[in-house]
Amino acid sequence: MKIIKNHSFNIFLILILIIGSFLRIYNINFEDLWIDEISTFWISNPNIDFETSYKNNSSLEVQPFFYNFLMKIYFSFLGYNVDYGRYVSAIFSTLSILSVSYISWTISKNKSYLLTAFLVSFNIFLISYAQELRVYSILFFFISLTIIFILQSLKEENFFNIFFLNFAFIFSIFLHPFSLILLFSTILYLLLIFLVKKILYKKIIYSLIGISVIAIIYNLVHLINLVPDSSEAYFFLDNPNLKFITNMYFSKFFGSRILGLCFLFLFLFALKFSIQKILALREVSFLFIFFLLSYVVPIIYGFLFHPIIQPKYIIFVIIPIIVIISDFIYLSKKNIKFFLIFLSIFITVGNLITEQTVRQFFIDRPHYKPEINKSLKLIQSTNNKKFIIKVDPHDDIKKPWTYAVENYLFYLIKKNKLNIEYLDNYKKIENSVWVICIHDLNYHGCADDNIIIQKKIDLNRVTLSLILER
Repeated sequence: MKIIKNHSFNIFLILILIIGSFLRIYNINFEDLWIDEISTFWISNPNIDFETSYKNNSSLEVQPFFYNFLMKIYFSFLGYNVDYGRYVSAIFSTLSILSVSYISWTISKNKSYLLTAFLVSFNIFLISYAQELRVYSILFFFISLTIIFILQSLKEENFFNIFFLNFAFIFSIFLHPFSLILLFSTILYLLLIFLVKKILYKKIIYSLIGISVIAIIYNLVHLINLVPDSSEAYFFLDNPNLKFITNMYFSKFFGSRILGLCFLFLFLFALKFSIQKILALREVSFLFIFFLLSYVVPIIYGFLFHPIIQPKYIIFVIIPIIVIISDFIYLSKKNIKFFLIFLSIFITVGNLITEQTVRQFFIDRPHYKPEINKSLKLIQSTNNKKFIIKVDPHDDIKKPWTYAVENYLFYLIKKNKLNIEYLDNYKKIENSVWVICIHDLNYHGCADDNIIIQKKIDLNRVTLSLILER
């Protein structure tokens, strides 16, 4: 990548990359698996056949099977070890620092790519998902890669650019249906260029037609096998209200309400500053269209059919936000530019100090995800070494969630060489037994009026109860 000739700027970029990589990898397996990660770990088990894995995915996930299939292959080579899984996300999240920086260079041709690299590297939302065994960090990278080859193909429709445009686009669409937003954005942008400038990119258009056909077939197959839209399992999804306009998930993307407002105002100023470029259909116009449709498409779909928008589903919207802000800052007047660079760096680092990513270097890091590992070890330390699990989500996903949690518990028991026994139902209780209740999988709580509790231990997102026979 021909970015700069000045070695000092190369050193800055390398330093940012090293720090970003460190923040993503350090203590990556401090927490046990999150509920969604338990699903991925179960579905991607290399010890079960492909058809069963696909059925497991359809019974529990709202995303296609492709990511879990890739993880299944990954585990088959490296071994079915939970500690390896999150490194895939961390690696692709680190690569995204470079890919988004290159987008910034392509758009601006100035040093704004360094600020872009910094903001991506230190973004707490991206760091958080870099430490999860889920699709979102990989999706973010391949969306950024697709944008690179869209921009490159607009400059030169050669075989290399078109080939990798197709590859990155199809890979992204296979990973997650929200990648269709980028496809819609590209089609709309090319349509506007044709209507306004009378320029027709034939090779790109032919590619988009083929990609669209593949996307339609692929997502129809996925939707047919999905948990029904009417399922109460999707209770956590909701359509945004008018208050949403004042935030637009910026507080989630940048770490706090105050920081979210700061970057939202910066972004609005950047759009005002870039209005001429947008109207002239420059590359920044494409990023603006992508930003806009990232919200508009899922919101419209949500009101017409079923709510689907969540911050993590549109994690890629961070790309146009950061690139447009960085371009605006570097093209501002000198005094304003230095002030905004200082401000964006100061508030980003200041907020990061309040997050566990940095605080763990100064104080003991608390647990935020279910302490399942600890609950099993506590059972091992008692005289009663039998346990059951309480999984009480909505009925249509209760059985697959039970299997997913059992798979993770069996893995942890084997890994830690624990001498404890799992009972698959209450009928097998002879005297007393421990009940592991994972809060996020028990929508009606951990209480049960039909049992007598001898002892209760509250862990983070897990309640461990010793109960008498019913």
